[in-house]
Amino acid sequence: MHMPDNVKDCIHCNKCVKKCSFLTKYNIDLEAFSKREDLAYHCFLCNDCNIVCPKDIDGNKISMCMRINKINSDVEK
Repeated sequence: MHMPDNVKDCIHCNKCVKKCSFLTKYNIDLEAFSKREDLAYHCFLCNDCNIVCPKDIDGNKISMCMRINKINSDVEK
């Protein structure tokens, strides 16, 4: 599964960070989250980040993409 294309459109406004306790805890925005595969299972999939994102970046999709990619890489081993 591919990372959503619009992750690169992040303007670092931190609206997602203010709305999401997971992003707040790790002090990362959605773009930074997309680069942290180690945090894939820490996201609550609540969609609060996407609701406030002016660029319509979806944390659910980021998290699910990383989870699926992890599962696929584990299966290939």
